[in-house]
Amino acid sequence: TYDRALSVENIFEIQRRVAAEIASALQLAGPADAALPTQSLEAYNRFLLGRYHTYRQTPEDLDAAVVNLEAAIDLDPEFAEAYAALGLALAFQGTDYGGKRPRDVFPMAREAALTALSLDDTLADARSVYADILTWYDWSFELADSEYRRAMELNSLSVLGYALLLTSQARHDEAVAMAERALAAAPGDAYVSVNAAWRYLRAGRLDDALNAARMAEDHPDAASVLGLVLLERGETDAAIEAFERDLVDNGRRPTQIANLAQALYAADRGLEADALLEELVAMSRRQYVPAVQIAAVFVAAGRNEDAFQQLAVALANRERGLIFL
Repeated sequence: TYDRALSVENIFEIQRRVAAEIASALQLAGPADAALPTQSLEAYNRFLLGRYHTYRQTPEDLDAAVVNLEAAIDLDPEFAEAYAALGLALAFQGTDYGGKRPRDVFPMAREAALTALSLDDTLADARSVYADILTWYDWSFELADSEYRRAMELNSLSVLGYALLLTSQARHDEAVAMAERALAAAPGDAYVSVNAAWRYLRAGRLDDALNAARMAEDHPDAASVLGLVLLERGETDAAIEAFERDLVDNGRRPTQIANLAQALYAADRGLEADALLEELVAMSRRQYVPAVQIAAVFVAAGRNEDAFQQLAVALANRERGLIFL
């Protein structure tokens, strides 16, 4: 324990002193003092809030993340870490998690990531976010691979983005190894666990995927991967139950509707599934819905020509979901 009055003036000094004392106690070699990301306590607070909301990955959380991170940057325009975090939040907005058109947000995400790198080219998070954009939107996989490797040289635990790239390239053993490295370092982190669950699922390691999904139950994305694992295991009724619960917990969003529709088709409950498909298509006329999600439901319904039409739309949209096909 460390008992000292906390104030705006001394918070960073307290951080330095605590770090130094811990380092001394553990007899660590090298300097304990580290460069602070900003001298503004309010900017730092906004940065932390932004990161928290980013890793929750719901549309509302991602909107809140962008607001907080932009505020951090307004308070400190030299705050490289805030630019990197903003790049990731914007990039997530252009995926199934955020529900925004990729072309509307990824150029801004790229600008934020490159600004972070211009301020500090040794910042692993900034290099990893730039690699995410190269993977998810540009589909420049070789360049992304080299950027992820550079990020890992700067921070050996900067592996989750690279694991996703490896999955997209069907390098599943490597992807799982990366995810497990992150799990070992942060076993109680729901975001890390849900990422590991996706890597296991794509690798066909369904028991491991199920365990990781259950470890991540507090994360909003956990129900999706849990249900898909159950569906892959042939436990259709359990998958339907998981997806129905997700629909209640997270609302009638495209992901939740598409997941449940696929499970209902698998259970030969076509009338219920057809109603959900109609709802999803109608929703896409009012707002942006990733075409990959609609295509997946058409495949489950056996309507392959309609699915291919949606995949063509997804290609024009540059949707991240295509890289996993």
